[in-house]
Amino acid sequence: MINLMYLVLTALLALNVSAEVMNAFFSLDKGLKNSRTIVEKNNDQVMEGINKQADAYRNENNEKYRGNAKQAMEVTAEFVAYIESIRKDLFNKAQGPSEKDPTIPKDIKNKDLTTNMFINEGLGAKIEQKIKDTRQKLAALVDNDPITGAALPLDVEKNPGRL
Repeated sequence: MINLMYLVLTALLALNVSAEVMNAFFSLDKGLKNSRTIVEKNNDQVMEGINKQADAYRNENNEKYRGNAKQAMEVTAEFVAYIESIRKDLFNKAQGPSEKDPTIPKDIKNKDLTTNMFINEGLGAKIEQKIKDTRQKLAALVDNDPITGAALPLDVEKNPGRL
């Protein structure tokens, strides 16, 4: 869920919105990092529980679920790393850390930067495709079960009011 919020904020930057969005993005980034740490600890505990159950009750199904859980962790880690690399790139292109607050970039009010990155360079479309690919990989891990697939938060819809 935290990663989805992070992704939505990144996608908003692709829409050529005002510079306040970039400011909000980096402000929320602080809280999201803390939340992400909590979620990652929770995921580690879930994975530990899956491993304990699979070890205690060894059978083909439990091994399959253990393998799928490990793959899901890898897929999400890859996605988070991709989004983090975009955040770092945006931060660096916005002239690095500001002197007043090193968690936000110096050129935080530059909306041309985000327009160039996300629209002109096509990064917005690449992020959208990465979201779709990640969702597809996660859905495949649950054999494309429609009920579980509906619960996956990474669903991209076209907004008819936008391009």
